[in-house]
Amino acid sequence: MNVSVDAVQLCARSLVPPVVLRQVEDRPAFLNDVARYTALDDDGLLHVTKVCLRNLPRLATEETGPDADLRLVLVPELWERLRPGSRDVLRRISSTLAEYRGDRPSIFSRLLSPEWSEELRAAAECMRQQVTRASLTEVESLVEQTRFAIAGSRAADQWPPDYPVYEAGFTYRLVPVVAWRALARAHEDPRDLKPAEGEVP
Repeated sequence: MNVSVDAVQLCARSLVPPVVLRQVEDRPAFLNDVARYTALDDDGLLHVTKVCLRNLPRLATEETGPDADLRLVLVPELWERLRPGSRDVLRRISSTLAEYRGDRPSIFSRLLSPEWSEELRAAAECMRQQVTRASLTEVESLVEQTRFAIAGSRAADQWPPDYPVYEAGFTYRLVPVVAWRALARAHEDPRDLKPAEGEVP
């Protein structure tokens, strides 16, 4: 699949915050990675998404924040718009919290204190509500939420955005392409998504 250089640059500039792009040491290599993901068909891009999620550290039950939102809610929901039925499969790679009910006896449940069991039930219900809200959200709003989550990610605290590790690759190179594709699928021309304020030229 041929990919327009302009489309790749617009994808990166629209979804990766300027402050993050300024940390990119090798801009051509960064854009080349984005172009490689953009050139994949849906099957290839979904496979890469699963590989990245499996190689990221598994989220702690109580973990919240932009990175958890990306892995558990936003990316699975964006994929649900591209490939119906993929949401839960992708979310469960990082966490099965949404499946926890606390009403089925197990060895695990017997080890929990009543307080921790109640906290776990509350967190699971909160996660289910987040997933439900995302399922009712329009693509444009999902993409905007994704852009904010990328901006708030802690991945760049440890690794430069173009560094060859899964954290940076997932957040700054793969996720923008998934969001861009979901938007393009919903609209003929995704260029109505303008670059963020103060974009890096």
